[in-house]
Amino acid sequence: MQKLIGLVRRCVQDYHMINEGDRIGVGVSGGKDSLALLCFLAELRKYNHNPFDVEAITIDMGFGMDFSPIQKLCDHALFA
Repeated sequence: MQKLIGLVRRCVQDYHMINEGDRIGVGVSGGKDSLALLCFLAELRKYNHNPFDVEAITIDMGFGMDFSPIQKLCDHALFA
């Protein structure tokens, strides 16, 4: 995981993707890719030179999806 976070950090720095005070919304579907991006950005926040916020965004399309595991991840692991 550290290697992948390092690659994300490098892209953010090389392309000036995140500025101080930015608020980044990550569309979270519950799949591996969106959850990985959310985790990487939450971890990057801890040691990035420019402080920024990360928000998980979900949309209830009425199909009965249970978002409680995502909420638990955000509450206890990522943003505690």
